[in-house]
Amino acid sequence: MYAKCGSLNTARQLFDKLHQRNVISWNVMIAGYAENGFCKDALKLFELMHSGTHPDRVSFTCVLLACSHVGLVDEGCKYFNSMSVTYCIMPIVDHYVCMVDLLGRAGCRQETLSFIIKMPIKPVVVVWMCLLGACRSHNNIELGVFTATILLELDSTNAATYVLLSNIYSELGRWGESQMVRKLMKDKRGSKDTWMQLD
Repeated sequence: MYAKCGSLNTARQLFDKLHQRNVISWNVMIAGYAENGFCKDALKLFELMHSGTHPDRVSFTCVLLACSHVGLVDEGCKYFNSMSVTYCIMPIVDHYVCMVDLLGRAGCRQETLSFIIKMPIKPVVVVWMCLLGACRSHNNIELGVFTATILLELDSTNAATYVLLSNIYSELGRWGESQMVRKLMKDKRGSKDTWMQLD
């Protein structure tokens, strides 16, 4: 509760007073740090966790989230690889999403796309949305259009795809393409109100 409310000092005091800490209590504290922007504290706590508690899938989701928020690409890759190699934990969709977000935020264009292509599971919409968001952040129009095309093939009614693609065009001053995407979105969705809520 305290961690979710952002009262991390109080949460940590209670955590430190626990006589027995299980993986859930560790995960909650690590997630609290990661979600509130104290990512280095999250990573330090994750390392301390190894002294007596075996991390689980949630632990790695939290630590990858922390790496993503501060752009620690090498550390994130190290943790991701250690899941299966060191801890015999097979990554699930959540971990792949975190890695795409991490690589995408850091501007690693080719690495991100290569990572998605090599995923042993079929990329879900949220994976491609992470990449499209990164394309917008880094003004990467070519990869953005490619990613949006894949997303629209998966779900042509997803307004968020149109919004992100339109914004990519707008930020590069390509108003004609931006308007075209808006029109396409309205034609597909048939609802101007939905667009206005998301824009």
